[in-house]
Amino acid sequence: MASFLIDEDLPPSLATDLSRPDRPAMHVQDIGLRGRPDGEVFKYALDHRLALITRDLGFAASQEWELANHAGLIVVRIPNEVSISTVKRIVIGAIDQLAHDPLDGHLVIVEPDRIRIR
Repeated sequence: MASFLIDEDLPPSLATDLSRPDRPAMHVQDIGLRGRPDGEVFKYALDHRLALITRDLGFAASQEWELANHAGLIVVRIPNEVSISTVKRIVIGAIDQLAHDPLDGHLVIVEPDRIRIR
């Protein structure tokens, strides 16, 4: 099972709700990366073998990220009008569905009604 780093555009409580003994999760705020450039956040995730969960669509569009060597990149595409509790429910549900799929080197797009893996 993967370990996760939650980007600052998602609530810190997602890390608490997602985390289990076999599935650790931390928020960038917890490790002093809040407000840091995307490249620095990505490098931390890469160096620590953490799958990065973000709402930042720039991660999905950029070719500069070394996805082949990464523990996984999960981009959440849920409208901003959706409540935080619903966003957390959708993201945790997606992670649960992906529990037996390798995330390494993959880009995962999580939408309200589907999950796409590239």
